[in-house]
Amino acid sequence: MKTFFLVFISFLLFNSAFAQMNVPEKEVPIYEFGKPVEDFETNFENLFHNWTTENVTNADDFQLLKYELVETINDEKAYQVYRNYFSGRKAVFSSTSGSSGGHIDSTGQLVEYSELYIEPGYRGHEIIDYSRLPDKLQKALNKEFIQELEEVKSKPLSIDSLDLNYYSYSFSKTDTVVDNDKFNDFNTVGIIHSHYGQEVYTTGKLSQNFMDVKIKKRKRITDLDVEEIRDLILEEEKTRRIGYQVRFNEKVSMGDKVYVVIFRYKNNLFSNYVICDSESKKVVMDYLFKSIEVTV
Repeated sequence: MKTFFLVFISFLLFNSAFAQMNVPEKEVPIYEFGKPVEDFETNFENLFHNWTTENVTNADDFQLLKYELVETINDEKAYQVYRNYFSGRKAVFSSTSGSSGGHIDSTGQLVEYSELYIEPGYRGHEIIDYSRLPDKLQKALNKEFIQELEEVKSKPLSIDSLDLNYYSYSFSKTDTVVDNDKFNDFNTVGIIHSHYGQEVYTTGKLSQNFMDVKIKKRKRITDLDVEEIRDLILEEEKTRRIGYQVRFNEKVSMGDKVYVVIFRYKNNLFSNYVICDSESKKVVMDYLFKSIEVTV
């Protein structure tokens, strides 16, 4: 009986440890990891608490200073203001990069690592070295055209009165990979499946150049002449802004709360506006922090 009892306890311990080892990891938005989101402020308490180098590798480049309630979206005017903000050039976006992997240390243990770098910025404010662009693009992006493009990015837009066309494209590709190993009589064959999809909203029919360059990838932008390049850039910006406004309509409703997170990145001060759903209390609109997830 004593032997059976010890074996039974060992069996339980083994199965408990095995279960823990095989618990699948999941990704939780940084706003929602920690305290359950039962009120609006909890989102930001979690954000500030989770802002560590364990979750964001370059977290020390940031100083999260404060957050505060701005207002409740109670009328059409406020709704239009924030829809234009999130579809225009003033919203704070993030540029992300990272890597993950692992190695065996001197004791034979697997050491895993994961890195995530966040850089805030404004859409359309990218620093471009025009001298490194092909000649045709340099000619297309002259001072007069840049001014025209800035007007498209910044002027007020409302999709409510527009008759929109919706396009959805999906492409799949399968490649066979053969490894010709001279030390092996057999080739190692692998199959790589890739998938590409895009959704586009526009007020008219998409141009053939948009289809060839942006959708089907049958041409490069440098295959076009200078005027065609300009037309394509303007068309892409217009469809992008319309798409952002459609997304805003899907996520934001009257009664939602607007907060602002004020932070410093290196020597620059940023104000990042965030919208929380009036019912779930969770963040529904934010192009900077919302995409960051914590592995649990």
